[in-house]
Amino acid sequence: MHWWDNVLYDTCSLVSLYEVNSVFPGFAKHFPSILTIEETLDRDRLDPKKGAFFRDRVTLVETPKTESLVETVVKSKLSKSLSKVDAILYATALLTKTKVVTGDARLAKALEKKGLLAGNMTLALRTLVLEGEISESVCADILTDLAEKGEFLLNPNKSQNWEFLKDYRFP
Repeated sequence: MHWWDNVLYDTCSLVSLYEVNSVFPGFAKHFPSILTIEETLDRDRLDPKKGAFFRDRVTLVETPKTESLVETVVKSKLSKSLSKVDAILYATALLTKTKVVTGDARLAKALEKKGLLAGNMTLALRTLVLEGEISESVCADILTDLAEKGEFLLNPNKSQNWEFLKDYRFP
Protein backbone atom coordinates (compact mmCIF):
# COMPACT_ATOMS: atom_id res chain seq x y z
CA MET A 1 0.00 0.00 0.00
CA HIS A 2 1.29 3.46 -0.93
CA TRP A 3 0.87 6.70 0.99
CA TRP A 4 -1.59 7.90 -1.68
CA ASP A 5 -4.03 4.99 -1.25
CA ASN A 6 -7.29 5.74 0.57
CA VAL A 7 -6.65 9.47 0.68
CA LEU A 8 -8.68 12.39 -0.65
CA TYR A 9 -7.77 13.75 -4.08
CA ASP A 10 -8.50 17.26 -5.27
CA THR A 11 -9.46 18.07 -8.85
CA CYS A 12 -5.94 19.14 -9.82
CA SER A 13 -4.53 15.81 -8.69
CA LEU A 14 -7.16 13.90 -10.62
CA VAL A 15 -6.28 15.92 -13.72
CA SER A 16 -2.57 15.18 -13.18
CA LEU A 17 -3.27 11.47 -12.78
CA TYR A 18 -5.36 11.50 -15.96
CA GLU A 19 -2.62 13.33 -17.90
CA VAL A 20 0.15 11.00 -16.71
CA ASN A 21 -2.02 8.01 -17.61
CA SER A 22 -2.58 9.50 -21.07
CA VAL A 23 1.17 9.49 -21.82
CA PHE A 24 1.89 6.30 -19.88
CA PRO A 25 -1.17 4.04 -20.20
CA GLY A 26 -1.53 1.84 -17.16
CA PHE A 27 -0.12 4.42 -14.76
CA ALA A 28 -3.52 4.65 -13.04
CA LYS A 29 -3.13 1.04 -11.88
CA HIS A 30 -0.72 2.39 -9.24
CA PHE A 31 -3.69 4.28 -7.76
CA PRO A 32 -6.22 1.57 -6.90
CA SER A 33 -8.00 3.42 -4.08
CA ILE A 34 -8.89 7.04 -4.80
CA LEU A 35 -11.18 8.94 -2.46
CA THR A 36 -12.72 12.26 -3.42
CA ILE A 37 -15.75 14.42 -2.89
CA GLU A 38 -18.51 14.85 -5.47
CA GLU A 39 -17.60 18.50 -5.99
CA THR A 40 -14.21 17.59 -7.51
CA LEU A 41 -15.95 15.73 -10.33
CA ASP A 42 -18.29 18.62 -11.13
CA ARG A 43 -18.46 19.47 -14.85
CA ASP A 44 -17.38 23.04 -14.08
CA ARG A 45 -14.11 21.73 -12.63
CA LEU A 46 -13.39 18.55 -14.56
CA ASP A 47 -14.19 18.14 -18.23
CA PRO A 48 -16.64 15.33 -19.03
CA LYS A 49 -14.02 13.04 -20.60
CA LYS A 50 -11.85 13.14 -17.48
CA GLY A 51 -14.88 12.90 -15.22
CA ALA A 52 -16.00 9.76 -17.06
CA PHE A 53 -12.51 8.27 -16.65
CA PHE A 54 -12.77 8.66 -12.87
CA ARG A 55 -16.44 7.92 -12.19
CA ASP A 56 -15.86 4.18 -11.76
CA ARG A 57 -12.38 4.59 -10.27
CA VAL A 58 -13.14 6.76 -7.25
CA THR A 59 -14.95 6.29 -3.98
CA LEU A 60 -16.97 9.33 -3.03
CA VAL A 61 -16.63 10.55 0.54
CA GLU A 62 -19.62 12.30 2.05
CA THR A 63 -18.92 15.93 2.80
CA PRO A 64 -19.64 17.23 6.29
CA LYS A 65 -23.00 18.73 7.14
CA THR A 66 -23.21 22.44 6.35
CA GLU A 67 -22.83 23.57 9.98
CA SER A 68 -19.67 21.51 10.53
CA LEU A 69 -18.29 22.55 7.19
CA VAL A 70 -18.77 26.27 7.81
CA GLU A 71 -17.45 26.05 11.37
CA THR A 72 -14.30 24.17 10.29
CA VAL A 73 -13.54 26.52 7.41
CA VAL A 74 -14.15 29.69 9.45
CA LYS A 75 -12.00 28.50 12.36
CA SER A 76 -9.16 27.56 10.01
CA LYS A 77 -8.79 31.02 8.46
CA LEU A 78 -7.96 29.54 5.08
CA SER A 79 -6.42 31.62 2.32
CA LYS A 80 -9.13 33.56 0.51
CA SER A 81 -7.58 32.42 -2.77
CA LEU A 82 -8.47 28.80 -2.05
CA SER A 83 -11.42 27.63 -4.12
CA LYS A 84 -14.71 26.72 -2.45
CA VAL A 85 -14.20 23.10 -3.49
CA ASP A 86 -10.75 23.04 -1.89
CA ALA A 87 -12.24 24.51 1.29
CA ILE A 88 -14.85 21.71 1.30
CA LEU A 89 -12.10 19.14 0.68
CA TYR A 90 -10.05 20.68 3.52
CA ALA A 91 -12.97 20.45 5.98
CA THR A 92 -13.75 16.91 4.85
CA ALA A 93 -10.13 15.88 5.34
CA LEU A 94 -9.99 17.41 8.82
CA LEU A 95 -13.27 15.99 10.00
CA THR A 96 -12.50 12.50 8.63
CA LYS A 97 -8.79 12.70 9.53
CA THR A 98 -7.83 11.75 5.97
CA LYS A 99 -4.62 12.63 4.13
CA VAL A 100 -4.86 14.55 0.86
CA VAL A 101 -3.26 14.50 -2.57
CA THR A 102 -3.37 18.06 -3.88
CA GLY A 103 -1.66 20.26 -6.41
CA ASP A 104 -2.27 23.33 -4.25
CA ALA A 105 0.61 24.16 -1.92
CA ARG A 106 -1.61 26.51 0.12
CA LEU A 107 -4.07 23.70 0.80
CA ALA A 108 -1.22 21.33 1.67
CA LYS A 109 0.29 23.82 4.12
CA ALA A 110 -3.08 24.47 5.77
CA LEU A 111 -3.59 20.72 6.23
CA GLU A 112 -0.09 20.21 7.60
CA LYS A 113 -0.71 22.96 10.18
CA LYS A 114 -3.56 20.76 11.43
CA GLY A 115 -1.39 17.64 11.51
CA LEU A 116 -2.60 16.03 8.27
CA LEU A 117 -0.15 14.94 5.63
CA ALA A 118 -0.55 16.21 2.10
CA GLY A 119 1.34 15.15 -1.00
CA ASN A 120 0.99 15.56 -4.73
CA MET A 121 1.25 13.54 -7.93
CA THR A 122 4.88 14.57 -8.38
CA LEU A 123 5.80 12.94 -5.06
CA ALA A 124 3.83 9.84 -6.07
CA LEU A 125 5.80 9.58 -9.32
CA ARG A 126 9.08 9.99 -7.43
CA THR A 127 8.03 7.30 -4.93
CA LEU A 128 7.24 4.87 -7.76
CA VAL A 129 10.73 5.38 -9.17
CA LEU A 130 12.43 5.05 -5.78
CA GLU A 131 10.50 1.83 -5.10
CA GLY A 132 11.51 0.42 -8.49
CA GLU A 133 7.98 0.24 -9.87
CA ILE A 134 8.87 2.67 -12.66
CA SER A 135 12.38 3.13 -14.03
CA GLU A 136 14.17 6.46 -14.14
CA SER A 137 14.06 6.37 -17.95
CA VAL A 138 10.29 5.76 -18.00
CA CYS A 139 9.91 8.60 -15.51
CA ALA A 140 11.97 10.86 -17.78
CA ASP A 141 9.77 9.88 -20.73
CA ILE A 142 6.64 10.68 -18.73
CA LEU A 143 7.95 14.11 -17.75
CA THR A 144 9.08 14.87 -21.31
CA ASP A 145 5.82 13.68 -22.89
CA LEU A 146 3.79 15.74 -20.43
CA ALA A 147 5.89 18.85 -21.10
CA GLU A 148 5.37 18.41 -24.85
CA LYS A 149 1.61 18.48 -24.16
CA GLY A 150 2.00 21.62 -22.04
CA GLU A 151 1.37 19.69 -18.82
CA PHE A 152 3.95 19.88 -16.06
CA LEU A 153 4.36 17.97 -12.83
CA LEU A 154 7.51 19.92 -12.07
CA ASN A 155 8.02 23.67 -12.22
CA PRO A 156 7.79 24.49 -15.96
CA ASN A 157 10.89 26.71 -15.61
CA LYS A 158 12.97 23.73 -14.47
CA SER A 159 14.27 20.72 -16.33
CA GLN A 160 11.68 17.98 -16.67
CA ASN A 161 13.92 15.09 -15.66
CA TRP A 162 14.74 12.63 -12.93
CA GLU A 163 17.69 14.71 -11.67
CA PHE A 164 15.33 17.51 -10.70
CA LEU A 165 12.53 15.21 -9.55
CA LYS A 166 14.68 13.20 -7.14
CA ASP A 167 15.25 16.32 -5.01
CA TYR A 168 11.70 17.65 -5.34
CA ARG A 169 9.87 18.74 -2.18
CA PHE A 170 6.24 19.67 -1.58
CA PRO A 171 4.74 21.94 -0.37
